[in-house]
Parts: sequence; structure tokens; C-alpha cells
Amino acid sequence: MARKEVTEKEVKAKAKKEIKKIDIDKDKIMQEIKNELTIKLKEQVTKELIDDIKKDVSILVKEDVKNDLTKELNREMKKENRRILRGKRGKIFRRDIVIIILLLIIGYLLYYMYNHNYVSLSISSNMNNNTIVNDKKVVSSKEDYDYLLNLVNVKLPIDNTNSLYLYNNNYKEKDINDSIRLTMAFNSVNKDEFTKEELINAYIKTFGSSDNYKDASFDYECKHFKYDNSNDSYILTSNDCSIESSKEIVENIISTDVKKDKIIMTTVVGIYDNSNKSLYNYKNIYEPVASNVGSNFDIKKYQNKLNSYKYTFKIEDDKYYFYSIEK
Repeated sequence: MARKEVTEKEVKAKAKKEIKKIDIDKDKIMQEIKNELTIKLKEQVTKELIDDIKKDVSILVKEDVKNDLTKELNREMKKENRRILRGKRGKIFRRDIVIIILLLIIGYLLYYMYNHNYVSLSISSNMNNNTIVNDKKVVSSKEDYDYLLNLVNVKLPIDNTNSLYLYNNNYKEKDINDSIRLTMAFNSVNKDEFTKEELINAYIKTFGSSDNYKDASFDYECKHFKYDNSNDSYILTSNDCSIESSKEIVENIISTDVKKDKIIMTTVVGIYDNSNKSLYNYKNIYEPVASNVGSNFDIKKYQNKLNSYKYTFKIEDDKYYFYSIEK
């Protein structure tokens, strides 16, 4: 029994020795693997670091070169711009001198021709002798809308009871007296003999439609027209002003507001008495708002003492049509 026990111990001791030997070899192998991996990793990391450093250096070098080139180009461009500017200033100065000399020559020639009656600087108006056509105009200033005001002006002498009719209330077309509507439409006829059809066409030019047209007698200036049912036309029954008046209605546009679908014109209205050169507010024709006013006065200077009105014209198919008048 004792012999057998010793043998087992020896066996176990031997086995432990072998295992220990194996462990030593295993650690050695592991250490070798670690060392090899460490070397490889160091090489890889070193290579990557070198590559990154190369890239960074390359980028920095490129930026420096780019900045240097940009600065150099800017300096050259500034030099070139200064050179061009000096040349332009010289050319502009010479051009301006030539233009001034030419303008002086032209001005002198015009002055000479005017003083020797070669040129006549006069403007004439033939508005009262021509038929007014309601066509849209290309306008360059507010005054170019005067023709619209003439289109609806009743043109009645001051002694006519209807001469101030439009200024007494707010009216749309349908609210205006039948005869006054025909007086307004007659601006687009303006002749002594005409048919009903001609007056209706003029009515449409003025108001946009004939929906509210009615046959009626009407006055225009000193003329009196009467509808003749027998031949469907209008006849002139009188053309005589019973009283020669020194007073006349004066109306001027003071502002024009052009919108997409309408035009609103603001006017100022007064009564001028040529006998005493005075200007009256039509609501009081006995107390002048201004005296010793010359015949070429500017009514706008007195607009705060006179009446103002707003005319509205609607726009349809590039045509202007009377819509309303308001105080």
C-alpha cells in the first residue's frame, strides 16, 4: 500500500511540472504575440500620423500660397483701377467741357432766332372746336387728364339755372338729371345737327353704357336742343344768350389719384367776374374771396377759400367713363 501511494504522488508532481511548463510556454507565446502586435500597431500608427501630418502641412502650404496670391492680385487690381479711374476722370472732364460748350452754342442760337422772329414759342388750344373722344391716353403728368374733366363739363353760362347743378350734391351717373347727362354727353358730339343714335353713342363714350339714357331737351352753352320724335333726331331751337354775363365758372384739377380700376381727380371750383377782376365762392357770389385778380390767375392759390370736388372715372377695356362726383 505504501509503495502505491508514493507512486501517485510522483505522478501528480510530474503532471504539475508538465502543466507548469506548458503555462510558461503559453505566457511566452502570448508575450511574443503581444510584442509583435505592438510593433505592427506602432508602425501603422506612426505611418497614419505621418500621412495626417503631411496632409495638414500640405493644406497649410496651399492656404498660405492662396492667401499670398490673393493679396498680390488685389494689390495689382487696385493699381489698375486707380490707373483706369484717372483716365476716366480725364475723359469725363473733357466730355463735360464739350457738352457745356455745345449747350451754350445751342442756347445762343435759340435766343438769337427767337429775338429775330425765327421761332415762335406759343401754345394754342382748340379744345372747344373739336369733338372730344374718350380714348385712353399715354399721360406724362396729372395735367394730361384735363381732357376727362372737359369730357363731362356742362359748359353752361352762369345765368343758366343748371350751370352749378353738379356742384350742389353728390351724384353717381344714374342720380344725375336726364338733361344734364345729355349736356355732358354732348361734349362728344358738339355740332348743331345730329341724330339720336349719335347722341346715344356719345352717351356711351361718356358713361360706359346707355342704360340710363332718356330722350330729353337739354342746354349746352347758349344752345337749346329739343328731341324731335318724328325724325328721331335732335334739333337746335335756340342759340342766343339772353344775358351777357361777365362771370364764368373756373375749375381746375389740383390732384389726380390713379388706381388700377379708377381715376379720382380732385378739382377746385370758383366764379370769376371779369368786370371787377374778383374771384367768388359759388355759394356766395356777392362777397369775393379775392379781389384785383388778373385774368391769368392761378386758382390753386385760392383753393382753401373755394369749393373742391372729387370726380371718379372707372376704367373698363382701357377706356375712362364718368362714375361719380362728390363734394
